[in-house]
Amino acid sequence: MSKITLIYPTWWLDIDIVVKDRETWDTEFTWTMEEIVSGIYKYDFTEVAGIDYVYTATTIWYNDMIGVIYATSWW
Repeated sequence: MSKITLIYPTWWLDIDIVVKDRETWDTEFTWTMEEIVSGIYKYDFTEVAGIDYVYTATTIWYNDMIGVIYATSWW
């Protein structure tokens, strides 16, 4: 299980996460991140061994994602 944590200084966002295969650019997972506390969002997914991923976070009507911090972990 992989986990992505996104820390952003805004608490009201609905952040959509897209996880793509880094080699083929195929979309592997997509979902809306869950805000766990103000400004901290999380998304968990089950990765495929040996595949590197690219994570893209977006939100409707708001494209100022400068300063976002990503953290990932594998369990």
